[in-house]
Amino acid sequence: MAHKTYHNIWELKCPVCGKNFIPAAEHIYNDGESAVCSYHCGLAAERKKEAERERRRNRKRIPPPPGRDDEIRKRISEGESVDKLARVYRLTETRIKQIIKEGSPEE
Repeated sequence: MAHKTYHNIWELKCPVCGKNFIPAAEHIYNDGESAVCSYHCGLAAERKKEAERERRRNRKRIPPPPGRDDEIRKRISEGESVDKLARVYRLTETRIKQIIKEGSPEE
């Protein structure tokens, strides 16, 4: 959060360490979203962002319930629409079509 100190000079608070600082006129350290007080705080912010990206990348996906794909194929063969099945199973229409294609015999 910035607030005016005197004569159009803004005092900022570093989101990493919490220190109040006045950014230099020639340059400013930036973590991509907001200004940080120093190069070291910029590196710390980048490390934190990278750790979050890595955590998201490595997140384990929940496997589908057993028999779900077979049930979808059966309901399609009985004449239910793709958009209805997408709503029922909370999947995209594209994913429903992929499931159907995976179960069809190769030609």
